[in-house]
Amino acid sequence: MNKKNDAKSVFTPLGLPVSRRYISQVSRKGMVFFGCMLGVAFLAYFFFDVAYHKNSFISSGVLSSGHANLQKKCESCHNPGHSVEDALCSGCHEKTSIHDIYGFNAHYIYRSHDAGRVSPEALSKHTGMEMPCSSCHPEHSGKDAKISLVSDKKCLNCHEFGSFNQNHPEFSFARPGVRDDATLLMTHIRHTAFVLKEIKGISSIDALFQSVKIETMDFTHFFEEACLYCHTPDSDGKNFQNINFEKHCARCHLQADAIVQGLPLFSPLAPEQAGVETIRQFQLRGGPGLSWAFSANPNLTTQEDGEVSKNPIYHKDPWIMENLIQIRKKLFTGTGLFDLLDTSGKTTQQHVDTLYSQAIRKLQNQANELQNRTELKGELGKVNLFIDKARQQLQQPLSARSRAPFRFPFNRPNRALSESQRATFLQLAVDLTAENGPQCRKCHIVANASVLRVSAAQEVLTKSEFNHRAHILEKRCLDCHTEIPIAEQTMKIATENYDAFKRKFSRAYKADRAETQNIPKLFTCRECHTDEKVSNSCTTCHKFHPNKEHRSSLQIRSSGWH
Repeated sequence: MNKKNDAKSVFTPLGLPVSRRYISQVSRKGMVFFGCMLGVAFLAYFFFDVAYHKNSFISSGVLSSGHANLQKKCESCHNPGHSVEDALCSGCHEKTSIHDIYGFNAHYIYRSHDAGRVSPEALSKHTGMEMPCSSCHPEHSGKDAKISLVSDKKCLNCHEFGSFNQNHPEFSFARPGVRDDATLLMTHIRHTAFVLKEIKGISSIDALFQSVKIETMDFTHFFEEACLYCHTPDSDGKNFQNINFEKHCARCHLQADAIVQGLPLFSPLAPEQAGVETIRQFQLRGGPGLSWAFSANPNLTTQEDGEVSKNPIYHKDPWIMENLIQIRKKLFTGTGLFDLLDTSGKTTQQHVDTLYSQAIRKLQNQANELQNRTELKGELGKVNLFIDKARQQLQQPLSARSRAPFRFPFNRPNRALSESQRATFLQLAVDLTAENGPQCRKCHIVANASVLRVSAAQEVLTKSEFNHRAHILEKRCLDCHTEIPIAEQTMKIATENYDAFKRKFSRAYKADRAETQNIPKLFTCRECHTDEKVSNSCTTCHKFHPNKEHRSSLQIRSSGWH
């Protein structure tokens, strides 16, 4: 009975077999010893890996080539217990005197130079929306990883435009009613003909086109010669150099027959009467900004019977520009920094830095003219310190700069002048810049005794980047720039009979002026930039870090170094 109960064969109603003997337990001391040895081996390999194998055991992967030197320096990017912090990125990438190269603030004022966009009120709109650097530039994906390439999804978190080919808004310059703020009286059609005749050495327009038809029927290539004569590419081919009067215009404009004559002579005894000063008068009066007068021949201006003449006339002739300043001082009060500029006109936030640079440069020149005045040495030292500080301030892209000092003082007329006296001074400015004399107004607009400012470049695609070199291999100039119709028939009539050109080609006549935005619109870009053809991602045309060219600047942040 007992024997039968002690038998070890089956158990449970299913009759599962059991072991014939008890299994002996492993020694607990042996288990502890084995575990300790395994832990020691793991720690030994860990320290060996840290010392010799570039943290490969604990690393998430190989760093990109740009960060390769940090492969063994995890602490350069990681704080213990935290993810990668932006401050650690800035520690390396912003070692310059230009602050906020890679920060969101630099992005907010992208191409606008409007420091108001980074005011506390403006920044409050972005609270909680700013992403860390590592969210767009993830690391540890291999040395060949392009961490600077960012997907559109990151941009669309803030910019709800969809895609370039669907919901992207039309370029701002191409919207209805937007014209270029041009103050240059320029006709492309006639100038194209003049330039082509100059290039080919042919005086007749008919002979010019006849020679082209003999050589080639590729009129597009033929017209491009004229385009590139004035629009000279930069060395990298991305953009174009600014139009230069001496290089592009002087051959035909301001020739020896340009002259000022018959203007009334200014008399210090009757300052309320309109008149111009001679070079000799400027020399005798002296003052800042008149160094040109002491290096000029006083005989260039002559006077006879109370009338002044000058010949020759130069582009930006200092005698004309200084007399215009004196006329403005009679017409208006409190001109401020405006008198440090040669021209007036619309002041955009994009160009305000250029105006400050011009004003600083002219102020520096005026201070240099007074260096030999020993009694002014102390004051000149203060002026030079102020100028240095102003230059340093211009280097800071996020510092606020007002446009107000450069606005023309229309609201501050000289109340001491009568209406007839004002009219006399204004007429003097018109005569001083006459179209058929010094020829200033043949190309420029003069208002309130001031030449209106000509922008060096059109304000188009202001929030994007464009590379002409990347496009010229596929397109010709006139394939994209079609607003001004450059064609054989329009060129012939425009050069031979401009009045007939106005009547017969009214549309071309209205378009043939400097204010025309002769830039392709969005639909032209979409012909190539599609999902199937050329890249159409956000970063193809837009930069998130617009100031990153400063990353190579080795300027020290410490005050006193620049």
